[in-house]
Amino acid sequence: MLSRKKIKFAIQSYYHGLINEHQHNPKKMWQTIKRVLERSSNSAIPTSLTVEGKRLIRERDVLQALNHHFVSVGQNLAGQNEQNSNDDPLKHISQEESSISFTPVDCNYVRKAVQPLKNGKAPGPDKIPIMLIKDVTDLL
Repeated sequence: MLSRKKIKFAIQSYYHGLINEHQHNPKKMWQTIKRVLERSSNSAIPTSLTVEGKRLIRERDVLQALNHHFVSVGQNLAGQNEQNSNDDPLKHISQEESSISFTPVDCNYVRKAVQPLKNGKAPGPDKIPIMLIKDVTDLL
């Protein structure tokens, strides 16, 4: 019978080999990493929690404490950002870094840059789908 240590080592070796095998294929490598993380994640709700020195053991109390924590994280960060909002963002950029220069490009350059992009990928922060960008490449 195999020991737990040998089984664990065999599993680690298997996934390590898969990651190495897919090192030049980011999509497959991340699929493998995701499988490893899903295997090792424990999504069970904690049975007890200590908050401000008080031990909570009822499931409802634990869930409410967790909910309160995660709801307040964003508010706390927003409050910190408001305090820093009076800072001049340009003070972090040196004079040498503040000059930007662009190199002119032609339509062929833009077309070659855009065509390899996959249509099914999510749009960027501008929310413009890749397919639309490809359709108007000549106008860009």
